[in-house]
Amino acid sequence: MMSVKAAISKIKPGFYGYQVFTGDEKIAEDYDYSRIADVIKAIAGDVDESHAVELSYSHFVVGTYTGLELDFRSEEIAEMVVERMGRLHGD
Repeated sequence: MMSVKAAISKIKPGFYGYQVFTGDEKIAEDYDYSRIADVIKAIAGDVDESHAVELSYSHFVVGTYTGLELDFRSEEIAEMVVERMGRLHGD
């Protein structure tokens, strides 16, 4: 199973983007999303469903998921990201 890293970033309030890497090679990026769940779905579309994807947000690792899990659990994972970031930032 190939290992992939995907980083979600907040561009400005209400706008998110992502980059996907295999090793040092960037294989995908996009910066035009208003919901974290949509970013996660887009990442799932850029990787093979069996790839292990280490997902991070704002330099914090959220977890490792297969592309298939990212696709089917995007809403759940997005809620977890928002909850964790809120706790880290005292929201």
